[in-house]
Amino acid sequence: MRTTYAVLMLPFLAACHATGGERDLGRVPQDVVDLYDVAARDGLIEIELERDGRIREMEAQIALTEVPQVAADAAMAFLPAGRVTGAEREITRFGVAYEVDFEVGGLAWEVVVDEHGTIVETEQQLDPRAAPKVVIDAANRTIKDGVLKSVELVTRGGVSVYHVKKDVLGVSYKLEIAADGTVERKVREARAEIEIPLAEER
Repeated sequence: MRTTYAVLMLPFLAACHATGGERDLGRVPQDVVDLYDVAARDGLIEIELERDGRIREMEAQIALTEVPQVAADAAMAFLPAGRVTGAEREITRFGVAYEVDFEVGGLAWEVVVDEHGTIVETEQQLDPRAAPKVVIDAANRTIKDGVLKSVELVTRGGVSVYHVKKDVLGVSYKLEIAADGTVERKVREARAEIEIPLAEER
């Protein structure tokens, strides 16, 4: 059984009409099944949704050997001093990409590279004491209780935002905050499960 952490538990599955005596729950995109098939057997799958059920992005942990060589080489060249800790396959609005995870000086880095070897995004974990005060203040106003878990500087297309995670009584919240303190997105991360027949059994 594979476990996934999703921002929401695929609400579009329940947005379908009843047929006959059974309810037709509809279909998820084939991309979900394909991602399930390539994910590491004990790896994490994440699906992030919009409130209307549209998929924002999804990703799954994979073996580093599953990352195309051109993408792996680009990530290594970007952080030559980093120690590789993992990899993921991502499907977003912008297409398919691969994330290579690093540890540098005790902090985590993520380098996202497309299938052509172009770096499309970086995520750098920050010491919370080094994060802008306006960002931390915005996080604490938005989620008043709980403990600060992590702060990441995310850069894509020359634009940077901060991802701030807080833990409230064991529940994880993630905030996307602009450099000026504007909260652009807030989500609660929920545990979920995905069960799909194995490919060889179909």
